[in-house]
Amino acid sequence: MIDLEERQQSKGSCRMVSYLMSYDEKPIISIIIPTCGRVDTLRGCLDRLDQQLKAGGFTCEVLVCDDSAFDDVRNLLSDCFPHAQWHRVPGRGASASRNFGAGKANGTWIIFLDDDVLPEEGFLNAYSEAFRSASEADVAFEGATHWDRPPPSLLWEAPHNANCDGHPSCNWGFRKTAFLKIGAFDERYLRSQDIEFAARAEAMGYRFNPLKEAVVTHPLRRIPSSRKLAARWEYRVLYSLELGMKPTEARFRVAWHVFRVIQSRFRNQRICRDNFFAVAKFGMEWLYVLWLTPGWVKKWRPYRKDSFWKRKVEAGYRIPKWGL
Repeated sequence: MIDLEERQQSKGSCRMVSYLMSYDEKPIISIIIPTCGRVDTLRGCLDRLDQQLKAGGFTCEVLVCDDSAFDDVRNLLSDCFPHAQWHRVPGRGASASRNFGAGKANGTWIIFLDDDVLPEEGFLNAYSEAFRSASEADVAFEGATHWDRPPPSLLWEAPHNANCDGHPSCNWGFRKTAFLKIGAFDERYLRSQDIEFAARAEAMGYRFNPLKEAVVTHPLRRIPSSRKLAARWEYRVLYSLELGMKPTEARFRVAWHVFRVIQSRFRNQRICRDNFFAVAKFGMEWLYVLWLTPGWVKKWRPYRKDSFWKRKVEAGYRIPKWGL
């Protein structure tokens, strides 16, 4: 084992303590966490990681990529988590923050976490063992994401990916060289970037290996306003256009898809006061989608990606129903 090493980062970063091991003992891991000034949730995530780093002596570095214009996150790391690197990536979104972190990472492997997840006991050990035993063909691992409790009504939400097959990027492990070869996250996507990236990776022949032992818990949160719920669908419009959907089709197919998704949310739900409120909120979400979709189509139609997806579509590659 190499001695503990402390080094002062360049101006704009806090002091980092890097726990290094030899390559033949365990692979080097870079943990990348995008955030946008969410100090409280980030503190919980880093607390959990800190416990495992101290207990396990893993060969890890932690990179926190801050999308905010304030110093709250920087101060948190300086005061409480001096082993973590702080990088400012202002106003560019989670995709850009993850890509920036991957570019700065020294690790052979990178783990993507969100700032509001809580890595459970054994999380780092599961990834470390998976990386150490990975073959050349094993380039991507997907951990399990659980609610902290079942949602009491449709007014609450959180990612839930117990079977490791939904591809949310809040719990991914990637060989760095493969991540860069796939082309990193498309920074046009402020949401749904993980859906597009996973589809691109699978279209290139890569697969995600399920890693149910690497568990993160995602606390429930209140759903946002109807307008913000509707805004999430903008990037599904872009994604469908990328996959070859005609703009005239997108105007009605996306709205129909959203309608069916909203219907599915009420499956097996109990009758209660909050779920009656959810009917109104989701109804307004759909009306916003109807109103906004033509503008989204107009916005993204000229900016279709002219490289990977264009070539795939011209070669006859299809994802059923254009990814909807």
